[in-house]
Amino acid sequence: MSLDKVKARFSEQAEERRRKVLAAGKKYRPTKTEEKEALQRNIIIEFRAESSQNFMVPVIFNQDPAGRSPYKGFALVTDTPPPEVRAAGHDRCPVILSKEAMTHWLEPGGLSFQQLDEILGQKLSFVFQHCLDKAS
Repeated sequence: MSLDKVKARFSEQAEERRRKVLAAGKKYRPTKTEEKEALQRNIIIEFRAESSQNFMVPVIFNQDPAGRSPYKGFALVTDTPPPEVRAAGHDRCPVILSKEAMTHWLEPGGLSFQQLDEILGQKLSFVFQHCLDKAS
């Protein structure tokens, strides 16, 4: 979706809200979000691959080995995005691995950092379609 279409969609949403407010007999004022330029807003974009299969994405998991902290965390491993994801304004995209590569990622058993990096190099490529999420 182009920036012009995003701007048009935001205008439609603002106009729809304005009509509802006025129909309820209330005074209409644009929200702080409606006053922002499109690129300054928190835009939620939904991406879908042309393939409908499930994806396996590698993560890096962190847990305090001494058990002193209850906090656990993880981060998705990302890479530069394909052109259609970059065109939507994102500079990163999750790495998507094959089942075989994911098995090696989950059972590293003494693999070196170079070998783990080689596993990440086995990423699969997909073409993504995108649209504004219904919540935006």
